[in-house]
Amino acid sequence: MKVLFTEKQKFNQWWLWVLLLGVTCLAGYGVYAMFYQAGQVGSEKVSGVTVIFTVGMVLILLLLFLMLKLTTTIDEQGVHIRYFPFVRRSIAWNEVEKAAVIDYGFVGGWGIRLKTKYGTVYNVSGRIGLHLELKDGSQLVVGTQQQDELSQVISELQARS
Repeated sequence: MKVLFTEKQKFNQWWLWVLLLGVTCLAGYGVYAMFYQAGQVGSEKVSGVTVIFTVGMVLILLLLFLMLKLTTTIDEQGVHIRYFPFVRRSIAWNEVEKAAVIDYGFVGGWGIRLKTKYGTVYNVSGRIGLHLELKDGSQLVVGTQQQDELSQVISELQARS
C-alpha cells in the first residue's frame, strides 16, 4: 500500500527535559544523602525504601519519556496511529465521516487526552492536528507538526472521493 503521509514525533521540549533531569538529579542526591548519612552519628536517616522507590519511579518516568513516540501514517486504506508503547489504532477511510486539519487549542496537556470536546486527542506538542469524525459518532484528533503537508494529503484524498 502506498504511504501518502507519515510523521514521527517525540517529546523534544527543552523545558520538559530540564524538569525531568532536575528531578532525576534530586533523586540521585537522595541516594547520596542516604549513604552519606548512614555513617553519621545522630543524623536523621532517610528511609532506604523511600529513596529506592523514588529513584525507581523517577527512572521509569525518564525512560517512558525517552520511549514515547507518536507515529501517524496515512495511506489509501486509512489513518494509522501508533503512540508507542500505549496505542496502536487504525481507522479505515470507510469509517470516517469527516476529516480536517484543525487548531484544537490546548486540551489540558500533551500525551493522550480522553473525553475532550474533540474526543480522544493524541499529541506531543502544539495545537494543530487531524480531526476525524467517525460514522459511529465518535471523534479523535492526532497532533501534527507538518500542518501544510497533512492538509494537502487530506485535500487530495477528499478530491478523489
